[in-house]
Amino acid sequence: MQPANLAISLRRRSPWESMDLGLTMLQRWWRQVYLPHLLVAAPITGAALAAAWWFERPWVALLTVWWLKPVLDRVVLHVLSRAVFGELKGTRAVLAAWREWLFPGLLPSLLIRLVWF
Repeated sequence: MQPANLAISLRRRSPWESMDLGLTMLQRWWRQVYLPHLLVAAPITGAALAAAWWFERPWVALLTVWWLKPVLDRVVLHVLSRAVFGELKGTRAVLAAWREWLFPGLLPSLLIRLVWF
């Protein structure tokens, strides 16, 4: 990562400016974000829907996808964090680097939500 290759200007932003920056980044790199996200989210959602159908409880799918949201967010954050530094990777490279974006801090991010409610 080369600081000279930054795609954004580093400065303090208000919450509204930060949201605008995030939306702009997503609009700029949507192809690199959405395909890996879809390839990760589709099996998780499909398994959740299958479990809901099997147990005949539709809320199981909603609860499972909501609980696994940190997993789904990590792939998007991985792609955008690399894109900011000019390292746009293809879908295959993002999915091959699954150990980088999946494991660090996954267990606490999955369990902390249970403590909050």
